Amino acid sequence: MQGEDRQGGCNIILIGFMGAGKTSLGKAVARSLQIPFLDTDRLITEKTGMAISDIFAQYGEEWFRDLETEVLQDLQSMDGAYVLSVGGGLPLRPQNRELLRQLGCVVYLRTGSGTLEKRLMKDTSRPLLQSGEGTLREKIDRILSVRDPIYMEAADRVIVNDGFAFRAVVEQITAIFTERSAPMIRHEQTQYREHMRDGRGTVTIHDILTKEDLNGHGRLYARIVIPAGASIGWHLHEGETEPFYILKGEGTFIDNDHVAHTVHPGDVCMIEAGQGHGMENNSDEDLEMMALIYYVG
Repeated sequence: MQGEDRQGGCNIILIGFMGAGKTSLGKAVARSLQIPFLDTDRLITEKTGMAISDIFAQYGEEWFRDLETEVLQDLQSMDGAYVLSVGGGLPLRPQNRELLRQLGCVVYLRTGSGTLEKRLMKDTSRPLLQSGEGTLREKIDRILSVRDPIYMEAADRVIVNDGFAFRAVVEQITAIFTERSAPMIRHEQTQYREHMRDGRGTVTIHDILTKEDLNGHGRLYARIVIPAGASIGWHLHEGETEPFYILKGEGTFIDNDHVAHTVHPGDVCMIEAGQGHGMENNSDEDLEMMALIYYVG
């Protein structure tokens, strides 16, 4: 279930439908974090010396699913952090879902069927979409109706990959890795505390990561806690557009045009360079969010 604190490692496991962007996003995240990118389909191809389509044609889907389980079992003994993209049907087996949980944080890239249809329209390498009755959209809808509840049950986090900029989604996944894996160090960083305060109370920033913690990348990921009834305002002076996402609670995001947007856990807001923004917590519980801050110390 989403939100559970599982005991899996700091690896990022990307699940989702065919065409959800698991491979392209996974490679970009791995490059950003300077860790390996792995793909279960590729591992199966290396293991058998056969293309996935040939495995389906010669031995059938069930044998292919057995190979997926074997690959996950092999990965249990692998050392070091990595990003893993898994085949769209791999999480369907309960045994595989448990193995994924043991490997790391399972992130579901949730994508609408209309977007998937556009991405898969010219793709002839997907065996399950090359057979059966109906149009491509009907096949996607039929398969997705079965898989989406399973993906949701398997996921620690859900990221909607439907309309967001590629880089914004990469940053969301990268932030999840940082939140789970980097050493968490508590600081009393005056320059941040003074900028995130208003008359109703002080907003505390917990677990700020130093420049050294991020291997010299020069940026900080911070878990920001806004108490009930408090609000913060900030201005991004430099850099590019940066995302942050809501971890817990509900609030009101005020954009640069002073338009208010209600936000919930899992939502992503964009901070534009050179613009001011604000967040208000009008609820009776803490609002937590994960944000990227440039290192200035």
